[in-house]
Amino acid sequence: MQVDFGRTSEDYARFRAGFPDSLFDRLVGYNVGLPGQRILDLGSGTGTLARGFARRGCTVTGIDVAAEQLEQARALDQ
Repeated sequence: MQVDFGRTSEDYARFRAGFPDSLFDRLVGYNVGLPGQRILDLGSGTGTLARGFARRGCTVTGIDVAAEQLEQARALDQ
């Protein structure tokens, strides 16, 4: 079976909830996601995690094999 997340990108963008602030607070305790850090988000999807880090002052690059996912991430960034 071959999974293609690109086919569900619009649903991901519309219905997927973001990560709670408590996740980012916990990661800071491990020195991850500190302001000014550069973060690479592999399998970024629609960029939910990447946007959370960016809101906290990180410079984030998101990578995903599904171009449709990245298109939705760009649209959500606007």
